[in-house]
Amino acid sequence: MRSLQMAMTRLVECWNRFWFEQISPYPLALFRIVFGCYLLIFFLSSASNIPLFYSNQGVYTTFLMPDIAPSPYIAAVLYEITVLLIVGLIVGYRVRVVAPLLLLFYGYHFCLNIWVRACSFDRAMLMALLFLCMTPSDTVLSISPRKRQAGVEPTVSAWTTRLLIIHMCLFYLSTGIYKALDSDWQNGQLLKAVMSNLYSSNLSFAFVGLKWDPFVYDLMSRSVIVFELLCPFGFLIRNLKFETVLSDKPVEIRGVQYYFFGLGLLFHSGIAIFMQIPQFFICPVYYVLMMPGKDIQQWLTHVKTNVARLTKNKSATSRRFGFPSA
Repeated sequence: MRSLQMAMTRLVECWNRFWFEQISPYPLALFRIVFGCYLLIFFLSSASNIPLFYSNQGVYTTFLMPDIAPSPYIAAVLYEITVLLIVGLIVGYRVRVVAPLLLLFYGYHFCLNIWVRACSFDRAMLMALLFLCMTPSDTVLSISPRKRQAGVEPTVSAWTTRLLIIHMCLFYLSTGIYKALDSDWQNGQLLKAVMSNLYSSNLSFAFVGLKWDPFVYDLMSRSVIVFELLCPFGFLIRNLKFETVLSDKPVEIRGVQYYFFGLGLLFHSGIAIFMQIPQFFICPVYYVLMMPGKDIQQWLTHVKTNVARLTKNKSATSRRFGFPSA
C-alpha cells in the first residue's frame, strides 16, 4: 500500500513538472515573433482585395455570424487596425491587450473571408492566437517586457508551450496514420492527380509532363507517409547516442531535431511550390517552440555580434574614405 502511494506521488509530481515547471521564455517569445510575421504576410496577401472579401460591395461569405458586412471604407479601417495589431504582436507591445484584440479581429475577418473552409492550417492559426492570449510571450524579445525581479533569470510556465507542441505533433501523426490506412495513398496515383489538378502550379504541371515512371510517384507517396509518422518523434529528439557492434565507441548524433526541421521545411516548400498552398507554412512556425532556449539565445547573440561587427566595419570604411558615419 505504501509503495502504491509513493508511485502515485511520483506520478503526480511528474505530471505537475511536465505541465507547470518553469522553462526558458525564448522559444515562446520567438514563436510570437515568427507567428506574427506569418500572420502579417497572410493578411497583406489580401490587401488589394479588401472591398471584395470584407465589404458589402464584394463577394463575402459569412460563417457563424450575421449576414452583415460594412462599407468598403469601414472594411478598410478594420483591416488596417488588424494589421497594426499584428505588428504590435510582433514587437511585443502590450501583448496582454493586443493578443485578445487580434484574436477578435482575426476571427471577424476569418468569418467573412470568401475562402473560409476551417482547414487544418486555419485551426493551427486559431490555436496559436488563443494560447498567445493566455501566456506571457512578451517576457523577453519585447519592446514592453513584463516586469520581473532584478537579477532573476526570466521563466514562463511550460503548459502553453507544451500544449502547442503536442497539438502540432498530433497533427503530423494523425495525418500520417490516415494516409497509411487510406488505400488511395498506397500508390502514387493520388499524389500525381493532386499535382495536376486545377490549383497546381505551372512547375507542377511541368514535373508531371516529364512522364515519370509510376515508381517515382509511389516513392514520393510513401516518403510523405514515413516522414509524417516519424517527424513527431524526431522533432522532440535533441541528441541521439547509441552503441553499435562495429565500434567500441558510442555513436552520438547531435541536433537530431534540426534535421527533421529541415525536412519539414522542404516538405512544406514543396506543397507551396507545386500545389500553391503556402498556408501550411504555419507548421514550421511551431518548430520554434521545440528549440532549446539556450540555442535561441546563442543564435541571437551570434546575430547581434555580427550586426555590431558589420556596423563597426562600415563606420571604419566611411572614415577611411572621408564619408560621414551614420
